[in-house]
Amino acid sequence: MPLTLALFRKFFDVYLSSATIIGIATISQDLAMTPAEASWLINAYTLTLAAFLLAAGRISDMFSAKWTFVCGFAWVGLFCLGIGFSRNKTTIIVLRAFSGIGASATIPAALNLIVHLFPNDKERARAISMYVCA
Repeated sequence: MPLTLALFRKFFDVYLSSATIIGIATISQDLAMTPAEASWLINAYTLTLAAFLLAAGRISDMFSAKWTFVCGFAWVGLFCLGIGFSRNKTTIIVLRAFSGIGASATIPAALNLIVHLFPNDKERARAISMYVCA
């Protein structure tokens, strides 16, 4: 079950990035964004995800990886809900950045869960390879 959640998290992360790329033309046209502003729809999420990844890994090690994963996933969901209701381009970019922070908490927590839930070396290697290659 945890491996399924970890794989779903990875799918969700790819979906958040890809859906924005697909919809960027429509979003930028509806909100009268310049191409530079429209690029921040993708860059804000990616930049904060990468910037907070190391700190999120430390939080996942210090506290429960399960709760770090759940809180990160809920964080992303709440901010994405806010993005869906927002009609201001600056608000959308800021909310995308904050959702990237939540997404950064789920990645190391998912790996932590996989490592601790599969004590057998062979099973752990298989689970990590499924997570990385999926």
